[in-house]
Amino acid sequence: MSNRKPYTKPELRKLEESDPFVQTFMAELNQRFPIVHILKGGFPLCGFSLKLPEHWPDEHKWISYLDKEVHKATCEDCKKEYERDRS
Repeated sequence: MSNRKPYTKPELRKLEESDPFVQTFMAELNQRFPIVHILKGGFPLCGFSLKLPEHWPDEHKWISYLDKEVHKATCEDCKKEYERDRS
C-alpha cells in the first residue's frame, strides 16, 4: 500500500493591485512592452491624457502622427483614430 497523500488543488487567491508581486510584475511588463500612442498636435489621438508626454507615466510612450513608423504604435484606440483620420 502506498503512503502517498491524495492530491489536493492548491488554494487560489485573488491578486490585488497593491500586492508587491503584482506591482513588480506590472512594472517589468510595462518596461518591456510600453503603450505607444500616436501624437498629433501634441496630444494622443486616443485622448488618454490632456498633459504633454513629458508628464505621462513612464509606461506610456509616443510616436508622431507624421512619422514613417507610425504603424509601430501599440495603442489600439490611437490606431483606430489614425485610420479614421486618414480615410
